[in-house]
Formats: sequence, structure tokens, C-alpha cells
Amino acid sequence: MIGDAFVFDGVAHPFNFDPKNAYGKAGEMFSNHLYAFHATLTPDDATTLPPEEFLRDWSPADVHEMVYGQSDTDMLVAMPLPLTDLYRDGLSPWEECTELAARDPDRTVFWGSVNPLEGRRAIDLMERQVGEFGARASSSTTSATTSGSPCRGGWTTPRSRSRSSRRPRSWA
Repeated sequence: MIGDAFVFDGVAHPFNFDPKNAYGKAGEMFSNHLYAFHATLTPDDATTLPPEEFLRDWSPADVHEMVYGQSDTDMLVAMPLPLTDLYRDGLSPWEECTELAARDPDRTVFWGSVNPLEGRRAIDLMERQVGEFGARASSSTTSATTSGSPCRGGWTTPRSRSRSSRRPRSWA
């Protein structure tokens, strides 16, 4: 709490920035993009981590300590990022978010998330996240868009789709 104000952190991601987790340059560039947010948006009077400390595999215990042990946060949402077009585990794996929520279930809400481009697999995973792990909400997120974002199987722009029948595997 800050004074008498309840502090609810709307989202926490246990990121896995391990370079081996990224699918090539696109994943590495996105990791560096997120580090740039940290370095640029961290207030001058707060600690800005150097890249070698920030760009690592953050465990649920690390995130729990940072959010609850080192801040005034009373409650948070543990939300996965299913960026499976850029990272082997999606960058913020749903399993790690369930572990983060299980550490402090009265204070941490598990928010499920799937990559909609994975079709039936995404629906099955969403049902599992809700049924077995108690997700209180769910969203769908992908890094592939019609504006030209990279995807493991190629680029997903309207122009590239019209010129070629090659589609990312995740569209099958």
C-alpha cells in the first residue's frame, strides 16, 4: 500500500530473455526493444539494470521478490506472453505464470494467454489454463500481424501472402 491506497500491478511477466530462447534475429531484436523500454522509462532516481542483468531468464521467485518484496504492490496479475513466433517458450511462459500465482494465490491472479494462430492447440490450451490452473481471464496475443511483423515461417504481410503461397506453420 501507498498510504491508504491499494496498489494493484496490472501485469507481471516472468520473461525468458535467454538468447537460446529467441528464434533468430527477430527475437533478439524484440528482447533488445524491451530492454530499451526499461532503460528509457526507468526514473532517474531508480535502478536501471545493465543489459546483462536484465536480459536473462527471470524465474517466478525473482518476479515475486521484485514485485512484493521490493515494492509497495499489494496484488498483481501474472500474465504469459505467447509470442511463439519469436521465442521457443513464448517469452513469458504460461507455466511460469501459474507458478508465480501459486506462490501467493490470495494476491496473484493468473491470467491465461494463447497465440490464436495456433488454431485448435490454442483453444485446447486456453481450456487447460482455465480448467486445470484457474485462469481468471484469458487473452490472445501474437507477434505476427498484417503490418509486417516477423513470423517463424516467413513474413506475414498482405503483399507477401499474395505473392507466395508459403505460410507460417502456425497458420496450418
